[in-house]
Amino acid sequence: MATAGSGPGNPAPEASGTIEQPGGGPRVGTERSRCFDAVSAGLTPSASHPRTSFAAERFSGLLVGGQPVVTGKPLWAVHLADGAIAEAWLVAGWLGCALLLLRPLRQLHDEDIPRLGLLTAAFFVSSSIHIKLAILPTSVHLLLNGLVGVLLGPRAPIAIAVGLLLQYLLLAHGGLTTLGLNTCIIAIPALGMALLERRLRAYLPPFWRGVLVGGGAVAGTVLLNFVVLLLGGKEEWGVLARLVLLAHLPVLVLEAGMLGVILAYLERVKQEMLQPPPPPSSATTSSWTNLHPSPGTASRQV
Repeated sequence: MATAGSGPGNPAPEASGTIEQPGGGPRVGTERSRCFDAVSAGLTPSASHPRTSFAAERFSGLLVGGQPVVTGKPLWAVHLADGAIAEAWLVAGWLGCALLLLRPLRQLHDEDIPRLGLLTAAFFVSSSIHIKLAILPTSVHLLLNGLVGVLLGPRAPIAIAVGLLLQYLLLAHGGLTTLGLNTCIIAIPALGMALLERRLRAYLPPFWRGVLVGGGAVAGTVLLNFVVLLLGGKEEWGVLARLVLLAHLPVLVLEAGMLGVILAYLERVKQEMLQPPPPPSSATTSSWTNLHPSPGTASRQV
């Protein structure tokens, strides 16, 4: 695209990975709304792969040790971006997400909604708490899926799916086509660690249960993300997958200690929050059941 002053005698400057500011000097990325995830994650354009328009494409390169690493599209932490994963994996992710959500939605009752809303908000807000790493050119954020799993149990996938959708819509974080796969990557470790925490109650004090569950949830999430990137990526994500794996070691340690403290506190002051939700009584009906009654229920009501 020609600029002011370009013409036959003054050709337009060639598009490159940097853009000149009006006062001189390069700056990277003018479309913050489109490149927000790449800028926040420390991604910069590769010098060997210049882009012609930052408004049309997001950043696609990562500098590791001063050397450009070619990546097709930006990835932010454990949230897979649109266009990064093969279609077969996306379909499998949506099927898995449906299986994770179907039963909890049918068993969701009105008294569950306050706790569900609170933990959905906590999971969403955790994505804005970034930890910049001194030794790696990226930043990471808290996951809190271990906490969500322990306090919500089987209903955890609902909070995680809604939180991921809000992160995409409000923060351009993750992807829409990858929403199902991202939900599976984060919700499956949350459910597994919630089950483990209940099994360990007779053997370990709450602090050490929290340490195991908090660290295990982060480790499981990052490992699932690592496997999906390696096996389901449209391009070669090996270097970036290893970078994400390494970058989340501080998150693992932080969330392990955090959940240990939280469980120890709840054990002392509010033990009922650590108990599984009670089975619904016959007089209690859920909003989902009211909107989608089964044929047997409808016939009895008639």
